[in-house]
Amino acid sequence: MRTTQAIGKVDFNQRDSRYRYALAIFFIAAVALRVFYILKFQWNIALSGDDYYFHWQGWMISKGLGISDPFVYFGTTHGNTTPTMAFASIPGRVVPGAFHPPLLSFLIALMDLIGIQSSGGQIIFISLITSGAVPLIGLTVLGLAGKGASYVAMILACFYPGMFIFSGRLLGESLAQFLVALFLYLIYRRLKAPNIKLTAAIAVVFALSILTRSEMILFGVVPLFLYAVQSIKKKKADNLIEETAIWRFKDLGIIFAVVIVIVGPWVFRNMTSFKYPEYISADFGTVLAGSNCNSTFYGPEIGYNNFGCNVIPKVLNDDSVFDQLNVTAGEKYISSHLGRLPFVVLARVGRVYYVFNPVQQAAQIGPGISSWPKWTSVSYWILSYPMELMAVIGFIFLKRRNIMISPMMMVFIASAVAVGISYGDVRFRAIVEVPLVIGASIGTKAIHNRIKGIKSP
Repeated sequence: MRTTQAIGKVDFNQRDSRYRYALAIFFIAAVALRVFYILKFQWNIALSGDDYYFHWQGWMISKGLGISDPFVYFGTTHGNTTPTMAFASIPGRVVPGAFHPPLLSFLIALMDLIGIQSSGGQIIFISLITSGAVPLIGLTVLGLAGKGASYVAMILACFYPGMFIFSGRLLGESLAQFLVALFLYLIYRRLKAPNIKLTAAIAVVFALSILTRSEMILFGVVPLFLYAVQSIKKKKADNLIEETAIWRFKDLGIIFAVVIVIVGPWVFRNMTSFKYPEYISADFGTVLAGSNCNSTFYGPEIGYNNFGCNVIPKVLNDDSVFDQLNVTAGEKYISSHLGRLPFVVLARVGRVYYVFNPVQQAAQIGPGISSWPKWTSVSYWILSYPMELMAVIGFIFLKRRNIMISPMMMVFIASAVAVGISYGDVRFRAIVEVPLVIGASIGTKAIHNRIKGIKSP
């Protein structure tokens, strides 16, 4: 048998000029594919619901109106677009908004200030940023499994529908994927070569992730704790550096301080700006009531969401009031149907992995509610199965070689928790696609080595 370098033993710094060219080529290819997808299949789709909210909240920020609620300020229609909620607003009134975390709104406000004011232009601009997930995934796999697997990873990250399907709407999923890719890359770099700069960078990305999607607070907690406090002994083969207890606690202090500085002001503002205290976002009530009612427990929408179940106040001028009304309604329904809840939770998770009612997810909800082209929605469904299988093989190989996979597993856990307490929308598995691509590329490399008789000890 021929022998090659063991999976997981490759140095991150093995980047020659040819590999750097490859990084640039795959990035350009990712940008080109996403821009083509947006212009050909997602252009001029009417804003509604979440993307309406982000677009016009960003505009309000750029005009000095603060982080305000566009549904209240503009009413139920504006610019030939219609929000999903129908209520009597107070047009022209500026009230605080916290229906979603603010990072995407801030980014849109910046684009408004530099002259990119159309929703289509903003979607394309964001795709230029989020395409960076492709080389980041490649670099992460380079450090875990070498150049061959890294090329496979970038091909998958570029062309797999789960990595570009979210780029056609003005939503936070593609931005979340980019942040997850950056987060995992920095964590694995930090494990190979610990230093304060990497720790601070990880903390910043972690904080920005929380301000993108609130459930992303979960995927950082366990891996950050593990890599900061675990006892790392010096191993020449792995080029790991022994850390002292003082250094490990210093890491924790840096992470805590950075997150408090970046996320703390947003939380404080939400706790003091509304009738009822909010923290990261005020959308939990909408989700809870909409996903816990008769149609989503017993009807054709089992495991999904029905916004018709939301309690809509006659006048909406405080996000926390709307949130609390719906939290109460959702909790009341759950308490009366506890025996059904475990099945519904499994159905929710089953939906996002195309195990429960996959045809409805891919052929109806994707093209309908999510406004995806049917071909991308269906291909996402079909290709997700081999991706998941190959990822399992890749994770097993990493685990057998004592490579820490808990950071990637926490991404899966964060997604599963978010889905379990909300509903089975494929959007909520967007962050999972990053570790799936990483695992699948390594699984592909492992199978290739096995077929070729290459030993990976």
